[in-house]
Amino acid sequence: MIVRALAANKTIWIRTERPSLIKMNVTFNNPDFTFHPNIDELRTTFEKFSRNILESTKSFGRWWHGFCRIFNER
Repeated sequence: MIVRALAANKTIWIRTERPSLIKMNVTFNNPDFTFHPNIDELRTTFEKFSRNILESTKSFGRWWHGFCRIFNER
């Protein structure tokens, strides 16, 4: 599940044929360009998104470090 989520995350950001996921506005005030959202905001958002995929696994008791529980099907 985790590997599939991370692979899907990567595929979403690399795709070229579909419409873009992010809309950026750029203003030009001679001699500077101003981007909104700026690169730092984008980077932190992407890192948070990827980190949340990994953090979501903590709720599954079977995957806790040093602990594996076998669940019987009923």
